[in-house]
Amino acid sequence: MKLYLWLKREFLHVIPVFIFFFIAFNIINVTEGLILKKAGIGRFSILEITLAAALIAKILLVLDHLPIVAWVPERPLIYHVIWKTLLYWLITLLVRLTMRLIPYLFTNQRLPVEWEQFVTHVDWPLFYSIQAWYLLLFFFFVTARELINVIGAKKINRIFFYSRD
Repeated sequence: MKLYLWLKREFLHVIPVFIFFFIAFNIINVTEGLILKKAGIGRFSILEITLAAALIAKILLVLDHLPIVAWVPERPLIYHVIWKTLLYWLITLLVRLTMRLIPYLFTNQRLPVEWEQFVTHVDWPLFYSIQAWYLLLFFFFVTARELINVIGAKKINRIFFYSRD
């Protein structure tokens, strides 16, 4: 019974994060795909986006339990928001670089040649601009989550979903 309750709690904890990133990653993917269409580069599939959203959601929830995330416990909320935003953004940067690098690793060439192809074929200005959108995305996500933690989920639900009369 304890396992069931733990799994239920974890599932309910990860679903909102997953949905948020699933929607956001799809919007960014469509935008990136439209820009890259001229270069003949396809966008990620819905399965890849789903896996990325699930991976990021779980990584964020695991990171939340590490002591490094609560690095500034006695500071104002903005310190938490900025710290977590940068931490999550760096993780996403690593995941995105890895996702873009993987196709080059299976070309049956030596690693320096594959690395050179990767560096020359990636549209770095586009990559950086999309990464900037991720930074903004994480800032809004972390801000909302920190405010929910401070104000309380019940009060936020009441503010958003019930009449003020």
